[in-house]
Amino acid sequence: MASIIFRNRRYSARVRIKGQPAVSQTFHDRKQALVWSAETEDAIRRGIYEFDTVIIPTLAAALATYKQTVTVKKRGAGVEAYVINVWLT
Repeated sequence: MASIIFRNRRYSARVRIKGQPAVSQTFHDRKQALVWSAETEDAIRRGIYEFDTVIIPTLAAALATYKQTVTVKKRGAGVEAYVINVWLT
């Protein structure tokens, strides 16, 4: 079942079908939202819709990325890198 909500000068379309994850999209036009919701609902029911897989990073991955991109540019990089390494072990 699709629902369309007008909020902040935009239309938010949400398709929810029992047994499947909810899918939503935002549009500037109500007609586009209606077309998208009908096509998406049909694709989900036929089983051809590809749901996005969400990759949730771990704390270790986030700390390693932070150490490589942000810490190296800081004045106290050595101390901060040491603390991050303690957290990673």
